[in-house]
Amino acid sequence: MKEKVNKKLVVYFNPPEDTWKEIKERVGNDEEPVHQTARRDMDRYYKMLKYAIREVEFTETEALLICHALKGTLFDDLTIRLMYASVEDAIKHDGLDKEYDVDGAELVVKLKHLSVGALYAVADAVERWWLINHTDNTNNTEKLKSVGLIR
Repeated sequence: MKEKVNKKLVVYFNPPEDTWKEIKERVGNDEEPVHQTARRDMDRYYKMLKYAIREVEFTETEALLICHALKGTLFDDLTIRLMYASVEDAIKHDGLDKEYDVDGAELVVKLKHLSVGALYAVADAVERWWLINHTDNTNNTEKLKSVGLIR
């Protein structure tokens, strides 16, 4: 019988200069390895996303419209903060509000009133939804729940 070996996933990355500066500012002392600070910060970031997504209250059709409108979006700070405008454009130019039977103006207002943290959480959820959408055979309701866009 083969013994199972518990392998840890190791991630190496070369952060951009501004991110490197942020990490170095958070290192406790010269004795503390920088990777521990980066790991701690990543843990905090993922926990923040988990809590921030709770601010979101979308219907299933609103969440699907958002996913459709934001397909292929390269999320950065600007595109995340202007998410409402991307959705508004998709409603205006592609008629997604009619396709999904959603009050488009109300959805845009919902997006405008989300905190920056919740917007980052929505961006993360949309990216994850598109990743699982191609490989997961469960229905949309379960997929949207799994990424936190609906409850």
